[in-house]
Amino acid sequence: MKKIPQLLGLLLAIGIPACQSHKAAPLLVAPQFVKVASTHFEVGGKPYYLAGCNYHYLQVGTHGDVDRALGVEMAGMHLNTARIFAFWEDGPIATEPNPNHMYYQYWDPVSGTRKFNDGDTGFKQLDYLIYKAGQSGIRLLLVLGDDHAYHGGVLQYLDWLGYSDATDHELFFTDPRFRALYKGWIEHVVNRTNSFTGVQYKNDPTIFGWDLINEPTQLTAEWTADIATYLHGLDTNHVVALGGYNLGITGAQPGIDFIVNHCYPEYECPVQPASWGQDAWLPNQIAWANSVNKPFVVEEFGTTANGKDVIYDAWLRKLESLKGAGWLFWDSHAKNDAGVYENDSENFAIELTGQNSYVVPVLKAAADRIKVTVPAPPEPPTQELLLNAGFEDITTEPWAMLQDTPNDGTLSLITSPVHGGTRAAWITGRTKGTESIQQDVTLALNSKGSGTYTLQAWTRLGSGTDNYAITLKVTDAAGTSYYSSDSFSVGGSYVELSKTLPVVITGTVTEAILFIDPWTYGAVSTADLYVDDFSLQKK
Repeated sequence: MKKIPQLLGLLLAIGIPACQSHKAAPLLVAPQFVKVASTHFEVGGKPYYLAGCNYHYLQVGTHGDVDRALGVEMAGMHLNTARIFAFWEDGPIATEPNPNHMYYQYWDPVSGTRKFNDGDTGFKQLDYLIYKAGQSGIRLLLVLGDDHAYHGGVLQYLDWLGYSDATDHELFFTDPRFRALYKGWIEHVVNRTNSFTGVQYKNDPTIFGWDLINEPTQLTAEWTADIATYLHGLDTNHVVALGGYNLGITGAQPGIDFIVNHCYPEYECPVQPASWGQDAWLPNQIAWANSVNKPFVVEEFGTTANGKDVIYDAWLRKLESLKGAGWLFWDSHAKNDAGVYENDSENFAIELTGQNSYVVPVLKAAADRIKVTVPAPPEPPTQELLLNAGFEDITTEPWAMLQDTPNDGTLSLITSPVHGGTRAAWITGRTKGTESIQQDVTLALNSKGSGTYTLQAWTRLGSGTDNYAITLKVTDAAGTSYYSSDSFSVGGSYVELSKTLPVVITGTVTEAILFIDPWTYGAVSTADLYVDDFSLQKK
């Protein structure tokens, strides 16, 4: 259930660790798929209990939004599963803000057909989200569509074919034309090959399972059975749920592997007190799921009331006592590019250090109580300290020109030549040979302190050869120090600049800059400079 629009983080926030999106990294999610075992889930023969949250905007955010959501918010709350709205139908219907104009499918008026957006402003964002979740030890429950208009949803499908939601909503579930459109969408999603991992979605254990559609209101049992069976025919690895509002027979259809529902006492008719959640709603839901021998997950829950810590603690303890299969609260936010949260005026959001953060200890404790069967995701052995390290975020920020005077050279992105991934930094208009590229890492160095650091980048020239290094400049209480690699001769193909060395920090770091160094070894070439795949890591 989406309550209100939220602003998206447009860029990466300085100082929050991020990963190079196209670098190979170990998969921290267990390689086995989630399976149903009577009324609970198993992974590799061991019980798996969902402890997680919903994110309604990550599919149209940035890589930085993903990094902060998974690596900061979820890690800080000890969560293992996220429910993701894995779609956006482009058109006039969507009511959510979408400043990056990302979308996954659209109507082409020229051909009169629906088409898919497989590029940077579409599926590649979901590719990165799945890739990063796998690295973070987090599984994703992916929602394939929505009965609401927040991201387009059923209303946009109707608009594409010239129908009105006010009078024709049920056609989405009964008209074969809409059935064919939705099946085509599902086929495209599950057969997608991730551009970061090379693994088809249907073969990726990072994906927990699928929701057929979020909160459907006019569906039929026949639609449910047909779509679920069709999905299982394409993907034999993942479990499937309907997506909320499982009214009677719909959740018991063939192909529906587990039961989900959404708990919002104040949206009941009549309005219910918070205690209704543990006294009536949970016992009734779990009893019904047990009657069809399927796991039950509280897929969304929330209240706008204060005292959420007490309310949620009662709900979660009751769920555990009744042997429910897991929970996903509504909803979580990550900080935006300015390092602040965009608060939810309806007071649902739970943020690690922001709105309703007083509830976090309750969620952590509930997650920790099931760690006997669900180990916490392991921490990566090293952590990337740079943002947009591989230039894959459709922006040059937070990188900046390093130049003697303004307008000496221009920094932009280029798709060829690259060292890895799909983009590299490109510096043109160099008139002195000293123009280069830099990133401010002051916050990262203050956070990590003294130790052994590895500096790395790949560089090439448009013509000729010259000597370059990679350098970390640190200004602290002891003064300014330069930590540089050796000299590397750079020419018409990418050359690695790298060095592992000790960095000593005294007191507070007032400035720390990582840059491609044209000075130390006297570079003079004014040819175009290409840089890719930076890295700054503390060992």
